[in-house]
Amino acid sequence: MVMSDGSIKQIVDQDVESPISIQEWDLSLESWGPDESVNDVNPTISKKTTVLFNHVATGTTWDQLPATTEQLKQLEVNSMADVSGIGTYSATFTLSEDWNINNGAYFNFAKNENDEVVEVTINGNVIHNIDTFATSVDLSHYLVAGENTISVKVDSTITNRFNATHQSADRTTHGLMSTVVTPYQDTMLITHAEQPEDPSSTPSQGEQGSSSQGSDYTGNTDSVKTGDVVPIAGIATVLAAAVSTVIVTRKKK
Repeated sequence: MVMSDGSIKQIVDQDVESPISIQEWDLSLESWGPDESVNDVNPTISKKTTVLFNHVATGTTWDQLPATTEQLKQLEVNSMADVSGIGTYSATFTLSEDWNINNGAYFNFAKNENDEVVEVTINGNVIHNIDTFATSVDLSHYLVAGENTISVKVDSTITNRFNATHQSADRTTHGLMSTVVTPYQDTMLITHAEQPEDPSSTPSQGEQGSSSQGSDYTGNTDSVKTGDVVPIAGIATVLAAAVSTVIVTRKKK
């Protein structure tokens, strides 16, 4: 790490766990469709029917789900390509036994362009206010050593069910396309600032003219000054104080 005064500081990072690819999920799919019993009065009300699919491979779109004849009848559709609604994906993954508060992890995902990830729950803790344009969520505060449980709620558009009801052939695809938990580690660095000049040790203006030293006080040129800019990838936070600079670096594989 090169400081602004040209000095070089060495950082020794701890090993970071490798990314964990979640290959399989259990999927609870809540299908939304017309409700003939009330739609004559209120067409905005949808009939909601939930079906379960176990061991769904990541990257499987909803139209590829192996629905049984009974499930299609339950959903009141001819095929899974006609389904719109909300899918809740659940899975587990394992972190090392030495996992601690200095470690964190992102949940990185890819989805179809017609979907929105609206909620992520980790070990029973719901992460609200998900940025629907983002493709990652920080899980850090809720992770534990050993087994962790995650669920992801995906909203689709109503396009497929609407088009199926109105005899249109247009369809959109839905589902999680890739899912990876990427661990990282925060490392805090504290660099001491240059100490303020002691007025009692500085010659007065008159004394400077007759001083045998013949030079101004310059202080210790080897110290690192507050405000040094550190060009290192992954810096998350820089907190400047009167006597030190705190730098947090984030490392991931």
